[in-house]
Amino acid sequence: MSAAAEQPRQWQTNHYAIIPQPGEPRALLLADAAGWSLPHLRLDTRKWLTEVGHLRPVLLKLLGVDTTALRYVYTRTNDVGQQTDVIYEMENHSPAWVPPPNGRWVGRADLERLTLVQPEQWAVLADWLAEAESGAISDQRPPWSRPGWLAAATTWLNGQLVRLERPPIAAIEQVKSWGISCVLRARTADGDAYLKAVPALFAQEPVVTQALAMRYPENIPTPIAIDRERSWMLLWDFGQDLRDSNDVAIWEEALRQFSQMQRDSAGHVDELLAAGCVDRRLEVLAAQIDPLLSDTAGLAGLEPAEIARLRAIAPHLKASCAKLAGYGVPQALVHGDFHPGNIAFQAGRHIFFDWTDACIAHPFLDMITMLDATNALNGVPGARTRLRDVYLAAWATLEPVARLVEAFEIGLTLGALHQAISYRAIVATLEPVARHELDWGVPYWLRQVLSREIGET
Repeated sequence: MSAAAEQPRQWQTNHYAIIPQPGEPRALLLADAAGWSLPHLRLDTRKWLTEVGHLRPVLLKLLGVDTTALRYVYTRTNDVGQQTDVIYEMENHSPAWVPPPNGRWVGRADLERLTLVQPEQWAVLADWLAEAESGAISDQRPPWSRPGWLAAATTWLNGQLVRLERPPIAAIEQVKSWGISCVLRARTADGDAYLKAVPALFAQEPVVTQALAMRYPENIPTPIAIDRERSWMLLWDFGQDLRDSNDVAIWEEALRQFSQMQRDSAGHVDELLAAGCVDRRLEVLAAQIDPLLSDTAGLAGLEPAEIARLRAIAPHLKASCAKLAGYGVPQALVHGDFHPGNIAFQAGRHIFFDWTDACIAHPFLDMITMLDATNALNGVPGARTRLRDVYLAAWATLEPVARLVEAFEIGLTLGALHQAISYRAIVATLEPVARHELDWGVPYWLRQVLSREIGET
């Protein structure tokens, strides 16, 4: 085998753009010797679907048209071939722009007569053109995936920073966009500010974050401003997250601070519920088991034998909720998506962010997602046990260590169940084309429940 043949294939990401003609149900197609195609960007790297910030500047450079991403309407990933193909719907901000000589605006009638280089794009484009003609948009489509949203968000963002006498020094950038959030970045002379928008399911996040920041200012980012009606929140940059850190001491300190915050929150449950935290205490969790396991569509990613096993252990899972409630650890603030990607380390303090799933529940439920995301610590002997013990130290006055460890293990199983219930609720709110973003969650976490149950029996 040659040296060249031994080289691993580099991941290739192909981004195609549906650029609409302003005011008309037509899209831009470009011609070459092989036929017609949507505008195409090839990247020799893996790019996650949510990362859309590169699209605007690249298309502006290639075609001279100013666009921003609304949503993706098609995606296909070939893990063996290491290739991802994505089609994004764009918003056209250049009303007077004229296509290049090899381009034309194409409507549904025109599409029938054209040969596309990528045949799979035909149906996608036909569906998009049909929607553009009808003007009918799914109620499940988030606001930021609709034309006009970016202009309103940019106006609000600029206004808030001007009010603070820290105006943007460059154009507002798209950073991330997907079914459950959109993030914009404004660069200022004093650092970057980020606008985060969330859908109705997570509408409480700006208010909850503001309330938590007032109570725990050392560990929760304080919003610069919020818009309750539109579920917008503006925050200053709070630094690098912990995903790539292999310094176990930093992780330990994060868990020490987080568990102390949870311990304190147990005395403020009523206030936190009033602030917008969802009630997901153990009795609520137990009541959600049957609806979850009877949802045939939601369980579609599991094998029949797995579903049968889950239904068989449902009584045991309900009993586990009651058993965990019998330990001396009170129900408290739960992040709901607690992992190193949602923890930043800045100026000697840990900052916990992304409170979309904030709730009142058993605190130990949060640890399953943390321990599930400790790949950076794989080279540290006994890392998971060290993190567990640091976390449990905050609760040591409530139960003997042996009982805390027992409760912790039950909490991990129920934490996986809690995650499956969360993902089921989220996926149900998404447009069908966007559900694959998160439809892995229910089967993944229920398999975690099964693996832990098997391991404990």
